[in-house]
Amino acid sequence: MLMCIMFFCVTAPIGVGVGMGIMELQASFTTAAVSGILQGLACGTFLYVTFFEVLPHEMNNGENRLLKLLFIIFGFAAVCGVLYLNPDAQRPRCYTQPNPANHQ
Repeated sequence: MLMCIMFFCVTAPIGVGVGMGIMELQASFTTAAVSGILQGLACGTFLYVTFFEVLPHEMNNGENRLLKLLFIIFGFAAVCGVLYLNPDAQRPRCYTQPNPANHQ
């Protein structure tokens, strides 16, 4: 167990440094691809831990299951709402701003 903790303590700052270094590089396809791959790995890790470690443990407990489900939905909706309201959020490439001049 101690070796796992030490491994995490060493690799976490290294990962932060690598991510900061990639973000400081000149914008190019390679930089975007590496950044996307690393963000995908991080997102996949969070999803795995959430759906295979945390949620099954919590939902198998028979107490307040409906309340837990409602708060999961509420939390998801709150995060989506905050992201939707953020004017600086990056939109997908397929998203285009509505042009009021075209709706005459």
